[in-house]
Amino acid sequence: MSTPRPEVGGPYTVQEGDTITEIAFLAYGDARRYVDVAEHNKDVPGFAPARLRPGLVISIPEPDYLPRPSGLGGMRGGAGQTFALRDGRSTDRSADGGER
Repeated sequence: MSTPRPEVGGPYTVQEGDTITEIAFLAYGDARRYVDVAEHNKDVPGFAPARLRPGLVISIPEPDYLPRPSGLGGMRGGAGQTFALRDGRSTDRSADGGER
């Protein structure tokens, strides 16, 4: 069974071991967008960015600004790199933001 991935513009059910930065990275390709996720969900009952509870349903906001590929005009310095997450998942993002 695969772990659900956060999708921009949709709800996401927090999984065991998730962090706000990992959720932001998987959704946007930029862990620094955790601020957007936290701000958007600040009124969700039980939401605490530093201690996400498994089963909590949060929403992944549509960003106001989508950065350009390859770091031009945005925070995409990690584009094209592979990152390993704590639970062993990894993600490999191409310069255009798509997964490979």
